[in-house]
Amino acid sequence: MKITYLFGLIGSVCLVAGCASPGPTSGQARAEADRALENHIRAELSHYGDLGADSPNIQIVARDGTVTLAGPVRSEKNREMMDSLVRNTAGVNAVNDQLLVTYAPTGIESPTQYPPAPVYTTIPAGVNPPSPVVVPGPAAIPGEYPNPRIRATTSADEPLAHRIVNQLRYDTVPPEWLQGVTVSVTGGNVYLQGLVDNEEQHHAIIASVQHCRGVVAIYDQTQLR
Repeated sequence: MKITYLFGLIGSVCLVAGCASPGPTSGQARAEADRALENHIRAELSHYGDLGADSPNIQIVARDGTVTLAGPVRSEKNREMMDSLVRNTAGVNAVNDQLLVTYAPTGIESPTQYPPAPVYTTIPAGVNPPSPVVVPGPAAIPGEYPNPRIRATTSADEPLAHRIVNQLRYDTVPPEWLQGVTVSVTGGNVYLQGLVDNEEQHHAIIASVQHCRGVVAIYDQTQLR
């Protein structure tokens, strides 16, 4: 009788154990959430112009909402944009920024040269340029480019606007030459409007923008003072 009872008890315990679903532990769930967050961040970075070129070299490690970024980026602007994008990603509580800005020997990011974009001095039919902006503005600061004058029409145009600034720096076009010029970026088209002092400045600005990656065409509406 005791033996029968003992076997029955063991069978009941085994039945209960067999019916219980193992399920993921809390640690496993957190690990899966971290991996999902890492994959999401990498996918987001790949959609943003120059950040997409830098992202394969970046290590992204998530731990309970804290994301560590490590690896080389090609400019301080890229580092700031990458840091900001990750901080504003849902599920990120903190960012440990270990990104390293790498520069060319001159201290300036060296962009890849591309075939020059075509330059038009007349606007073809069907192309609607932005409204002309010709204002004297504040005096240029040596070494600093007047970013408000290099403007993106939409957020999608911002990466190209940043590349144009970088190209001008790399080509050592003096910022003072852009004091009376507005550079508007719209869907790959670049509109130059305003005043330049001489033909040398005019040629240097045009040549620099021409070789910037992503520029489809340049519509030159600048005039000599």
